[in-house]
Amino acid sequence: MAKNKLAGLMSAKTDMGSYPTSSPANRAESEARERRCRAEDALRTLTRAKEIERDRGLMRDVKSVANEQMKQLQSISKPTSSGRR
Repeated sequence: MAKNKLAGLMSAKTDMGSYPTSSPANRAESEARERRCRAEDALRTLTRAKEIERDRGLMRDVKSVANEQMKQLQSISKPTSSGRR
């Protein structure tokens, strides 16, 4: 009996017209929500950046790590004795 029910379900036609379509109003609302989410995320990022800038100890460590990485990059970009990079 289960096979018959499954066969009936697989052969049933679906009505694609019952699904909501994307109207211009829906797209505009979706784009507005996306812009709002991006703005909120950017605000959180900027707030965190200000918090980091005010933390003197952390900024000292950040500068130290940045200097280390700059030295590493400079050593990579220096030409070798054969003139190649």
